[in-house]
Amino acid sequence: MDVIARADFSDDKELEIQRDIFVFQCNVGCRIGDLLRLKKRDIINGAVEYIPTKTIKERAKTVVVPLNAIAMSIVEKNKDVPGDQLLPFISSQNYNENIKTILEKAGITYLVTKLDSVTRTESKVPINEMASSHMARRTFIGNIYKLVDCSTLNVPPISLSNVPGISELNVPSVSL
Repeated sequence: MDVIARADFSDDKELEIQRDIFVFQCNVGCRIGDLLRLKKRDIINGAVEYIPTKTIKERAKTVVVPLNAIAMSIVEKNKDVPGDQLLPFISSQNYNENIKTILEKAGITYLVTKLDSVTRTESKVPINEMASSHMARRTFIGNIYKLVDCSTLNVPPISLSNVPGISELNVPSVSL
């Protein structure tokens, strides 16, 4: 993720904004729908607080994610976004397309295995071609998993499933 955060997009301000949003999402781990709904008022005492839309009807639970320095700097950088929206969004479809471009321009193009769901055949494709907003969520989970020494804390890894609306532990095969 550091490579993406440091990549120079000064020649394309729109892509720079979308890169910042992607980096923010990698640091908070929320779904795209929740990210789009975040308001300035959801930043409370250095953390983002929200109720995930996926759980709002059945078991509404407020998620609180402390913001690290990178995420806080992105919030600060966008404090003058008009209205109460936290970040300047485009449509989720365009956001996903921009993520692919961001990874490509940042030089993150290594090959990963893709499974065709119909034919069940594997192929190798550049990671940037498969990238989407869900990659930010998986990156967040993977980074937490790396940080938490469950054996030292005497905490089972499955406890990480309580982080931002995660219902099951699925440590990502891809981490930025």
